[in-house]
Amino acid sequence: MDNNKRERFHILYERFIDIITDPENFVKDALIGTLKELCELLTIEKGVINFYINEEYEKKNIGETFCDIDTKEGDTLLISRKHISNTGAVVTSALYVSSKKPKLDEEEIDKADLVLRSLISFISRNRLSTAIEDLGFHDEVGYNNTRAFTRFATNLALNNRLPEYTACRYNLKHFAYVNQKLGRANADIVMRNHTNIMSSTIGENGIVSRLGGDNFVAIFKRDHLDKVLDILKGHDVYFQDGFEPMHLSSSAGIFDITENIIDNPSSYILDKLQFAIQLAMNGRYNSILFYDEKLRSIREKMITIDSLFDKAIANKEFCVYYQPKVDVSTGEIVGAEALCRWIKDNNVIPPDEFIPVFERSSNICKLDFYMLDAVCQDIRRWIDNNQKTSRISVNLSRRSIMNSSLSDDIIKIIDKYDIPRNMIEMELTETVNEYELKDLIHTVGGLNKAGIHVSVDDFGKGYSSLSLIKQLKWDVIKIDKCFLPDENEPTNSFNHQIYKTMVSLTAALGCECITEGIETQKQLSILKANSCNIAQGYYFDKPLPKDVFEEKLNGGGYPKEML
Repeated sequence: MDNNKRERFHILYERFIDIITDPENFVKDALIGTLKELCELLTIEKGVINFYINEEYEKKNIGETFCDIDTKEGDTLLISRKHISNTGAVVTSALYVSSKKPKLDEEEIDKADLVLRSLISFISRNRLSTAIEDLGFHDEVGYNNTRAFTRFATNLALNNRLPEYTACRYNLKHFAYVNQKLGRANADIVMRNHTNIMSSTIGENGIVSRLGGDNFVAIFKRDHLDKVLDILKGHDVYFQDGFEPMHLSSSAGIFDITENIIDNPSSYILDKLQFAIQLAMNGRYNSILFYDEKLRSIREKMITIDSLFDKAIANKEFCVYYQPKVDVSTGEIVGAEALCRWIKDNNVIPPDEFIPVFERSSNICKLDFYMLDAVCQDIRRWIDNNQKTSRISVNLSRRSIMNSSLSDDIIKIIDKYDIPRNMIEMELTETVNEYELKDLIHTVGGLNKAGIHVSVDDFGKGYSSLSLIKQLKWDVIKIDKCFLPDENEPTNSFNHQIYKTMVSLTAALGCECITEGIETQKQLSILKANSCNIAQGYYFDKPLPKDVFEEKLNGGGYPKEML
């Protein structure tokens, strides 16, 4: 390198350092221009720098590439470097020269390396700062996260603008079905496209954040509400041109913000939305609910009910009622479902008033085990008194299924009373959530191994029915009453054929078949005509207090005139 070239390098390098060490006045074009002059001076034809958040991202090639210098003549690698920062971020770099031009001498290579190392340091420091912010306010696949929502809501509150806004929390209905139909990769595209539609609808004055899975929260100017509701009620989303769209609808909680909450506004908003969406998703209310005075009143009532739980357990206010399962040919009681009734101050509180409340907390799990324990006590007493016994099914909530030691806990209670394990049947509701399904597979496998009967409740109502019976070994399948044909339908009707097929499938699998919700003799005739041998419903009896059920059980069941 001659003196003129050396002096020129020092001038350019000094300018380069001034640019990268003055962040307040940083101009990218000035940096690129200086780098181009340095590369031209050193006959560097191409420079490439890759930035990755961590080494795992590097392996997956998930990162950013900076290549602002490329004359298209760089065919020979001159220098390559890899730098790992203290935070784990990875920067790889390479400089290329042309094989058609004179080789660089040692001093020129050193100076090229000096520029490269300085540039790596600059990019590492500045890009990492941006990357950390991206990580802080986005999830692992790039969606805005809860922190982003919190920041947005806080900024609105600080500017006294919250009362101009509406917030919603929503869940994409049956998205597991989309995963199942399209595959995970295409389903991810559908979800991304849905989010893009929602984001473009609410515009730059709002935000959509993903809470996890298929759950989202959004906040937007109130004048966008009608359009947002249209999306929540249902819209078509394409994953690829030329393919059939997926129709997505949502369960949602909506909250019109009427006051400017300065102290932790996001928690205030999410709290209201959480309650509204839980009610929207439990099937007893509309699938889109506004948090208003009516919901506030319901919430206060639910809080009161939940606060009474521990005292009710201690006072044994929860009682087991038994609804018989009846052989449709003989009228014999062949089993019963244990159902919970809350007796408080001599009044019976129906389960639909307290079960949904307890399902919002771990209290439902405590109630599940309370019921199982009470049933085992009854069976033990029947055995000790030489009374007639029958297999009793006990319901397990979805929340209980998330307990990894559930099957072991169930076995301990049954064995504590030294009753035959096959006298107990654990009744589980089918699920569509893939994470719940994993827990369900684990639990059912443990119960199968222990010799405890397992039944699937409300079979056919969800989207995972066939997948469930394929992956799990069931002893009993309970067909929901919604699949019973109307009494006056011809036997060759579509509904009759569906019901007949479901009963036949159950028999082919070697499972016991029960149809629930039988209320008339005509419905009973439909069961008999389609070889479903066991019925449960108000036609025979509503859930009975323990002493009444025992009398029915020991009395031989139901008269043949009813059959």
